[in-house]
Order: sequence, then structure tokens, then C-alpha cells
Amino acid sequence: AVKGCDARAQIEEIIRIDAERRRLQTICDTEASELKKLSSQIAMLMKEGKREEAEAAKAKVTEIKANAKTLQEQLEASELQLRDILLSLPNTPCEAVPEGRTAEDNVVEKEGGAMPTLGEDAMPHWDLAKKYGIKIEEREQTDEERQQQSQREGMLVVNEWAMQRMEHNLTETDEGRNVGLQYLYQRGITAEAIKKFRLGYAIDKGQDLYDQAVKEGYDVQTLKDVGLCGESQQGRHYDRFRGRVIFPVLNPAGKVIAFGGRGIKGEAAKYINSPESLIYRKSNELYGIYQAKNSIVRQDKCFLVEGYMDVIGMWQAGMENVVASSGTSLTDGQIALIHRFTENVTLIYDGDSAGIKASLRGIDLLLSHNLNIKVLLLPEGEDPDSFSQKHTPEEFRQYVEQNETDFIIFKTNVLLKGSGNDPDKRSQAVRSI
Repeated sequence: AVKGCDARAQIEEIIRIDAERRRLQTICDTEASELKKLSSQIAMLMKEGKREEAEAAKAKVTEIKANAKTLQEQLEASELQLRDILLSLPNTPCEAVPEGRTAEDNVVEKEGGAMPTLGEDAMPHWDLAKKYGIKIEEREQTDEERQQQSQREGMLVVNEWAMQRMEHNLTETDEGRNVGLQYLYQRGITAEAIKKFRLGYAIDKGQDLYDQAVKEGYDVQTLKDVGLCGESQQGRHYDRFRGRVIFPVLNPAGKVIAFGGRGIKGEAAKYINSPESLIYRKSNELYGIYQAKNSIVRQDKCFLVEGYMDVIGMWQAGMENVVASSGTSLTDGQIALIHRFTENVTLIYDGDSAGIKASLRGIDLLLSHNLNIKVLLLPEGEDPDSFSQKHTPEEFRQYVEQNETDFIIFKTNVLLKGSGNDPDKRSQAVRSI
């Protein structure tokens, strides 16, 4: 434990992931060697006039390169998993960390700002902890800690089951195809995006999900705790998301922690969301972070939008480094999550007065976290989803490049425009800037 917080599980997971990374790297090295041999072979075959054999060798090269790309993506994903785990270690000073610093600071500094490369041989967790300046103090979990851990694990299991079932509903049932899938297609969402974001559909029957969950042995209280089911005053259980298109919310590790359900039949509440629970704190989560994190790291930049559909629309336009605050005002917890992957953020808001006000609030909060900020306002009446559907991916990218603005220039223009010739308002604007 690090000052009373259990770190053994994280350290053992680091060892496991590192072993997998070394396995993938070995495959990459083997295929790189094979590519060199094939290149020499192709040159020799072409010189000897054996074109058919040369073309076959070229096809093999293409196949290996495609496989290498997949392996590289897996390596990047495992690197991000390592980063997630290291950054999840408690930010608590301990004997191995100077006062005012954390274990995370030591890791980054020791590895020159890069992800740590673990030893060639799997080390016992205490040796690995020592390498990264983490003080280990063995202790048993309390009964309360064991109970909460069991509850969290149960919630994650039932959410994963529910996501898979609702994915199945969307594409493998008549109601899902005729209602949910048709709605998504009408909104311009492609089959590729549906698969990428694990979208689903909840059958429009009072207890469809509940009945199946109970039949398969899932705990009723857990179903209610994660918000999949509710209970009426008469004691009757019902499915909360019935008849809705489902947007699963995944954390950076890819665990399903919540759902958003979009009404498609004129319901009074357009969206229903999971309640907060042991595994879900809305103020600490961002929709799309699991799908976006690799791209954010590669491009060292994150686009921040408001809703589920905005994320998917931009992803389909080729801008994969995008996340959403899911309709809530931006929070410190959400910004801290972005900061784990990049220091560069572009806020994208609607061009109306509400969007402008929201962007100003977001700027001040992001600045408090020492992030580099740009702002992009879309034409009035447009949001990222609608704008992406009216323009090609190339046109969308060009619009971003030509119109994203440094936050100081943006704020100056907005505040001075609203001040007119009023000296007091202009003075307030200057102080704000």
C-alpha cells in the first residue's frame, strides 16, 4: 500500500501489461527482419526478370505492413494502459518521494518524460515499486474495503453484460433494426461508428433487460445501483432505458461505467443517463475518452465538444482525438483527465450566445490547469454533428485550421464587442483578459 492505499493490484497489472508489450515488440522485430529480407528478394527477382514472383513478394510485404500497423496500435494501447495505471497510483507523498511531489512525478522524471520501460525480467512487485519510488507497506484490506471492491467488480460485470446485450438488440432483433438502427442511420451514423462506440438499443418492453438479467443470475440490487433498472412504488421492477438508443460510457481502461439513452419516439426526456455510483462520477468522466486517447497522444491535442453525437460526428470526419463533457459544464475532474494525455485543448462550441458564454467559462477553468487553449466557434445554428454531416472530412479539417483561435484573441474580441463604448465594461473586459 502507498500510505494506506492498496497499490499491489496496480503493480501486478503493470508487470502483466509489460510482458504483453514485450511479446508484441518481439513480433514487430521479427516482421521488420522479414521485411528486410523480402526487400532484398524483390530487388533480386526484378533484376532476374521474375516479375510474377516479385509481385507475390510485394503482396507479402503489403500484408506484413498492414499487420505491423495493427501491432503498433496494440503497442500504443498497452502503453496508454500503463500510463493509466501509473497515474492512478495515489498522489500521496511517501518516504521515497520528496515532500510536495508524488510517485507520478518521480516516474515521469526518471523516464525523461516518457512512458517507463520496465525491466526485461518480470520483477516482484516490491522491486518494481522500488524502481519507481513507491513505498510498499503490506496490509490487509478492511471488511468495508473488500465489500466496496466486490460491489465495484459486480457493477462492472453487469454493465459489460448489459452493453453486449443491447449491442445484440440493435443489430440482431427486428425491433432493434427497424427502430434503433434506422434512427442511427437517419442521423448519419455509419456501421463502423456504431461498432467503434459500442452503440446499442434497449427493447421497448417493461422488463426485458431485467427479466434476462435475473434469469442469468445477476444481482437485482446491482442492476438498480447502476441505473439499468428501477422499482415502482408498487414494488414492480422496470427497465429505465427501454425503447432508447444506447450510448455506453467507457473509462480510459475500456470499462463500461455508465450509459446514456437517447429517446427516439418523442419522449419528454430526450436523454436518460446512469446515476452516479461507486464506478461512475460524472464530473470525472468524458465520453469518448477510451476511443480517443491513442489519437490524443499521437497528435498531442484534444478537441472538446458537448455531446455524444458531436463526438461521433467528428470521429466520422476523421478527427478521432475528440471527447465530450456529456452536456454538463466542464469540471476540474474532466480537465485533469484530459491533462493525463495532452496539454493542448481546442474548445468547439455552437456560435450562438450560449455557446460563447460556455466557451468563456471553459477557458478560465482550463487556464487554471495550465493547459494551452484554442477556441473554435461553428457557424450559428450548427453543432459539430450537424456541421460534419454537411461537409466532407477535408472541408471540416480546413475549417478547423482556418478558424480555431488563440484564447486571448477570442476573449478580447468577445468581451470588447459586448462592451461597446461603455468605459466601465471595457475596463472590466481588460481586467478579465
